[in-house]
Amino acid sequence: MKYIIYEPVVCIELALLFNELVEHSTFAHLKPTSAGFCTISTSGEDRCFEDDVEVSVWGESTSLKLKSNGKEDEEIIKRTLTFRT
Repeated sequence: MKYIIYEPVVCIELALLFNELVEHSTFAHLKPTSAGFCTISTSGEDRCFEDDVEVSVWGESTSLKLKSNGKEDEEIIKRTLTFRT
């Protein structure tokens, strides 16, 4: 799965996740701050709490010339998926 991190509102970063067939540059208009690839796995019954979601990011977007930001991006993706601000 691919992702970008962007800031739709000042001081709130969100993740946008999408299929690997789509180019990162499709979302250039959102002015991403980082981009790359990720895997997501869940555990537990509810699957909507942060402790139940595991995220791993790597790589970079060649079309946007942006790299992934490791743990920082993983936390933003978790927040986005678990509805935590």
